[in-house]
Amino acid sequence: MSSRAVVLLANEAATSGWKSWNGGRASLVIFGTLATTTKLQLLGKDGSTAVDIATISAVGKTDYDLPAGQYRISLSGGSPAAIYADLVSISYT
Repeated sequence: MSSRAVVLLANEAATSGWKSWNGGRASLVIFGTLATTTKLQLLGKDGSTAVDIATISAVGKTDYDLPAGQYRISLSGGSPAAIYADLVSISYT
């Protein structure tokens, strides 16, 4: 069984850059000191609009069905610190 993961943040305290996700079922695993507003965002088809997929209020793991595209973690407000976030593929085979 192979695993696929995309690192969105690695010991960061600011909004991440856009990272490619091939689509499919995924777990978002996030921990650290979150910002007042922490969001998983998808880059819109226009190449500039950040589309909110989820607002994250606590560290932990949440599962999503995500279309292929560019994703990032957006951080605003508060004092975020040492945040790690990964999208990890979920395989049912």
